[in-house]
Amino acid sequence: MFTSGSIGASAPATTFHSDARSARLFHEHRKLANCASAYVASHPALVPLGDDPVVSHLVSAAGFAPTDIVILRVMAKGRMVTALCVPTRLWRDPPSRARLLEIKREAYEVRTVCVLVPQRWIKAETRGAVARAIAQSKHTRYSHKEIDAVLKHLRNAKISTLAEVASVLPHHTDPFGVVLSMSAQGFVDIDRSAPLHVGSWIGTRS
Repeated sequence: MFTSGSIGASAPATTFHSDARSARLFHEHRKLANCASAYVASHPALVPLGDDPVVSHLVSAAGFAPTDIVILRVMAKGRMVTALCVPTRLWRDPPSRARLLEIKREAYEVRTVCVLVPQRWIKAETRGAVARAIAQSKHTRYSHKEIDAVLKHLRNAKISTLAEVASVLPHHTDPFGVVLSMSAQGFVDIDRSAPLHVGSWIGTRS
């Protein structure tokens, strides 16, 4: 389609596209790694153990780039497991999934248990955990005065954290429960993209 004479003119555009794609993949990888680490940290039954050099070598040998797979070794109920967190773009690609299954088989041969964890599963589990926490707090009682205090704080701050919003309710026995209950009732929005913690973002719906 293109002649060799067009290569010189199109090279800068190609490089720019490549750099943009690299930046996008790096951002995707970092976001997935943060989400996976936060998920492990939010579950007492899981203990992070760091990298797995053997599986990392298998992943690299299979042709995957460093920004393709998030590798996380954990202790789960007394058993060491290496999780391969896979972005959606690779999970939906049959050849990539076939290579991942081969890595899992090769790891098993060297006595390493691997599990493949799709990106959408991590997101779904995280959102589900936040939703359950909100549902459990929806019957927490609070007054109109406390609603006004929270909304006034959020109007001034624009966006805040769970801990900061709870701090405007010093006399309530369960200030965190109040904020979660307000989310269930539609008064405030809460970030559901990451496990719930004191730094979770809170905002208003208006």
